Amino acid sequence: MEAKGSLKGNAGYFMKVNIGAHELAFDEPIEVQGTDLAPKPTETLLAALVACTNMTVQMYARLKDWPLDEVEVSISGEQEAGTGKLLLTRNIKLTGKLDEAQRERLLAIANRCPVHKILNQQNDIVTQLV
Repeated sequence: MEAKGSLKGNAGYFMKVNIGAHELAFDEPIEVQGTDLAPKPTETLLAALVACTNMTVQMYARLKDWPLDEVEVSISGEQEAGTGKLLLTRNIKLTGKLDEAQRERLLAIANRCPVHKILNQQNDIVTQLV
């Protein structure tokens, strides 16, 4: 996987990032000289976890042919001052005629979504000038 983007000049921070055939927009709030035309990069991190959680839970329920009508996920996050560590709170609402064992299994599956796994471990980032 690869993402590419560039930001030119001194006029705000609005930019587009290409990921394969797709394009995402990013910005910063007005208070930090952005134009607030798109979400901040950290907000899209939360969005990625929301999407991944929804998809993972729904895929598992479909595989098991369980009566899951809808998955609704909301995530809030706060960065710890000084360390930058992120505390995320994820709320999952499952709608459908699921028994308690199915609900508990889907909760466990939510914790196995790929984005959750990436965020929940130490990662290495190699940065180089090209």
